Amino acid sequence: MIKVKLIHPNYLSAPNGANTVMNALLASKDQFLNENIELTSLSPDTFLPRSFSKEAQKSAKAVWKRRLRLWLKNATKYSRLACDLIIYLTEIAPSKKIIKRYIESNPCQDEVVFFHTLIPCYYFLKYSKQTQHVVMVLHTNGESFKMVRLYYPMLEQSLVYKKMLRMEKYVLEHVDKINFVAAMAKETFLKEHPEVNASKVSFVYNGIKDEFIA
Repeated sequence: MIKVKLIHPNYLSAPNGANTVMNALLASKDQFLNENIELTSLSPDTFLPRSFSKEAQKSAKAVWKRRLRLWLKNATKYSRLACDLIIYLTEIAPSKKIIKRYIESNPCQDEVVFFHTLIPCYYFLKYSKQTQHVVMVLHTNGESFKMVRLYYPMLEQSLVYKKMLRMEKYVLEHVDKINFVAAMAKETFLKEHPEVNASKVSFVYNGIKDEFIA
C-alpha cells in the first residue's frame, strides 16, 4: 500500500481551482484504495473546523478580519508594504504553520507528499528531514506567479516577491515531480524554465463533473 499525503495550508472550502481538485481527489479515496493507494490529507480543516454559521460570521473577530483583508487588498494597488503583508498573512504564515504541524507528527509512514501550491512545498523541502517523494501541482498557465501578480499590481516591486522567486528556484531544483493541469501550461513553463529537467514535468487535465443542460 502506497501512502500519499495531500498537504494544503488553506481551508478546502474556499472556491478556487486547487481546492476543487483536492476535494475531488479526497472524494475518490475508495478508487485510490482499489489501486493500492491510501490517500489522506492535512489542512486547517483537519484540526480546526471552520464555522460558517451566521453567528460566527457576525462575530467581532470575523468582521475585523474581513475589514483588514479588504483594506489590505485595496492597499496593494499602491503599496508594496501591503503586498508584503497580505502575502505573508495569506500564504507564508499558513504554509509555515501546516508544514510545522506535519513535520512534528513524524510522518515517516508517508511515501509521497502532494502539494497544490508552491510555498508550502518550499517549506517542506527546506525543513523536513524525511525522504518522501514530493509532487507539486501548479494550477497556472506556466508563468511564474502570474495570477498573484495580476491580483496585486505592486507585487513585483515588493520585497516578498524577491523571496517568492527564491522559493520557486529552490523548489524547482529539489521537487521530484511537477505537474500542470494542461499541456499548454506545461510547455509555457518549460520555455520559461529551460534549466528544469523536462522529464520531471508532466500534465494531467483537470477532471470535472458532467453537466446536463436541458
